[in-house]
Amino acid sequence: MRSQVPFPSILSGAQLTPFLLQLSQLENSESGIQQAQHLIVENLLKIRFGELDEQLTARVTSLLALPPQQLSQYLLQLSQLSREQLLARFPIASP
Repeated sequence: MRSQVPFPSILSGAQLTPFLLQLSQLENSESGIQQAQHLIVENLLKIRFGELDEQLTARVTSLLALPPQQLSQYLLQLSQLSREQLLARFPIASP
């Protein structure tokens, strides 16, 4: 039998509770899944960089446009990226 190692949370209880509440209120549909992905990426950026400003908020959509495996890779590297590196890797496309 494999022993389970507890997964450390990077969210405090005060941060985790509202986050889980938001996720639990989403409907089980494609739209709900997209909203959940958006919340997860947004919250990871908040944890890494503090409150999100306009520049960081605009990158959420860019990140979510990535294929799932590439998105996972960037999110795992997030702790090693500076704000400037993140902004440079995901420029906002001009209309």
